[in-house]
Amino acid sequence: MAYAPEKNYYEGPPPPSYQPPLGQGYASPPPPGQGYAQPPPIPTYTISPPPPIQAVIVQPGSVFLGHNPQPMQCPSCGQSILTQVTYDAGGITWLMVLLICVFGGVFGCCLIPFCVAGCQDATHTCPACRAFIGRRSPF
Repeated sequence: MAYAPEKNYYEGPPPPSYQPPLGQGYASPPPPGQGYAQPPPIPTYTISPPPPIQAVIVQPGSVFLGHNPQPMQCPSCGQSILTQVTYDAGGITWLMVLLICVFGGVFGCCLIPFCVAGCQDATHTCPACRAFIGRRSPF
């Protein structure tokens, strides 16, 4: 079989060259001197300083004392102080020791409440005049 070139079956005028439709495509650049619109300004924020810390005037029995030292004004001498805290074994501490012993606290585990400040009573005193301010029990 001999090779025969393909025959062009289209008989007519050649197809017109491709022209994109008018009015479509990319936007034209702005005319000289006009430029693009400016973006809106970025808002600025100001941060105000925190309010000053004020001393609290304490009336006996009217303040909530925690297990940590508290800043306050001593009701006895009137000075602004940071309370001095001492930890003592109170009734709750002994109750926790008893419960640990009953529920299997062996090898000295029942002594843990004596080592943890959160399990003991906290006694607040004034470091300047040594006056008693208050006592806080756990729970």
